[in-house]
Amino acid sequence: NSAHHGKGCPEIFTPIVMHNIIGMAIEKFFMAYLLFNRRMPENHTFTDLANAVRKITALDDDLYENLKYMDSLQMICSMHDYKISEMKDDDVDLFFKTCSNVKNFVDGKIPEL
Repeated sequence: NSAHHGKGCPEIFTPIVMHNIIGMAIEKFFMAYLLFNRRMPENHTFTDLANAVRKITALDDDLYENLKYMDSLQMICSMHDYKISEMKDDDVDLFFKTCSNVKNFVDGKIPEL
């Protein structure tokens, strides 16, 4: 929810900054689910995380495609294929929607302790 406040300050919280902040939340949600299931992803890209989850249970196809799209915007794990695409203000809404969907997915799969 704190990231939503960034929308009110777009000169600081640019789409790329929002991608990174929201991306960290997505990673943490998926890692919580994977660790709960004693699994590790091959890497920590959104696609790798989603693929690891798909080895355990079904994942909505639209959510998977949104995660792949988010991955395509920023590829910083390889020194050889380093790429950051231009992100648009409209993309930020997709980032929030995707994160919300990941959170809802995980909330329904991990019992409260």
